[in-house]
Amino acid sequence: SLLVFVNSRSGAQQGLKVLSEMQAYLHSCQVVDLQKEGPEAALTWWSKTKLRYRMLVCGGDGTVGWVLGALEQLELEYVPPVAILPLGTGNDLARVTGWGGGFTGGSVFPLLQLVDKAHVEVLDRWTVSMRDEAWSLERRPSFLPAVQQPRERKTAMMSNYFGIGVDAAVALDWHQMRERRPEWFVSRLVNKLYYIRSGAVTMVRNTCANISSKIKLECDGNEVEIPSELEGIIVLNIPSFGGGTDLWGQADQDEDSDDSIESTGSVASLQGADSKAGDLSHLRQSMQDGRLEVLGVHGVFHLGASQVGLYKAQRLGQASHVKITNKAALPVEIDGEPSWFAKGGEIEISHKSQAFMLARSRESSHAVATDVVDWALQRDIITVDQRN
Repeated sequence: SLLVFVNSRSGAQQGLKVLSEMQAYLHSCQVVDLQKEGPEAALTWWSKTKLRYRMLVCGGDGTVGWVLGALEQLELEYVPPVAILPLGTGNDLARVTGWGGGFTGGSVFPLLQLVDKAHVEVLDRWTVSMRDEAWSLERRPSFLPAVQQPRERKTAMMSNYFGIGVDAAVALDWHQMRERRPEWFVSRLVNKLYYIRSGAVTMVRNTCANISSKIKLECDGNEVEIPSELEGIIVLNIPSFGGGTDLWGQADQDEDSDDSIESTGSVASLQGADSKAGDLSHLRQSMQDGRLEVLGVHGVFHLGASQVGLYKAQRLGQASHVKITNKAALPVEIDGEPSWFAKGGEIEISHKSQAFMLARSRESSHAVATDVVDWALQRDIITVDQRN
């Protein structure tokens, strides 16, 4: 069984075409237009059927994150694995799970067959908690009148990456332009051309230079020294950034090597051991290991060069908990969604949960294991609780 969510506004006119095709191939209770209703009602109804179904989300990374968030909030007994039909601009999560960088048109029927054959992979999900200094009572002078209790921290879920500095500045300029002139953004190619324009504007403004003087970075409770030439910090969960860029780079794949470093600690633990910078090259990236990759980028020009494989970001290490305190107002982005963050705020990134994804990429040992578990569930050899 298959449940399909379609963001009909994604991909210019592609979303509407995909929605129409899905409605032609599938029953009406299997297809949901996310522009008319959220995913919660359909997920609740399907959970009552007791079917071991799969899901297909047709949209960009933001749409996928929306549906994954709804699954977590509903706390369903059976959590279906999720496939992606990429209709956004970056589509980074779709890239790492093997569904490609963008839907190119044509019939969706072959894709429906691939969803049925795809294997299950696990994806870490992270909570990004943000608090503004203005709401900290501990720093409020005692002579001022009493105020209401501070609001709770703003929280958001992250699947792909977090950025603060130059990368977020580019994303913010692009986002603001799209909000002002949505009619200009008519295709994935045009969107990327405007992104280049936003990069040029950000480079001229140069508002994120010497970011080491503007933020404090901590990994697993240890402060990390930020080189003065960096203009941005990026925290990765998946090996794809900004439309397919591999900022971390390919790590040493010789898992059997006796001198390889298992990534069980943070950046700070490596620095504390007075290890050489080269040691970071042995740290492997995974979207299911409960750790994040922390990197620094040097500027807009270097981000552009990374798109064609001519630049790798500077590795700062891996950690399971990241905290950033900013000393100046700076742009931030979470999974491509940008905003401004006020001076003196705190940002903490911590592990929240794991999601089941359907992947077409090369099967790893983890994928084989999850496929066996899925097979056992379908045949009632194990229970849903045991599978989860």
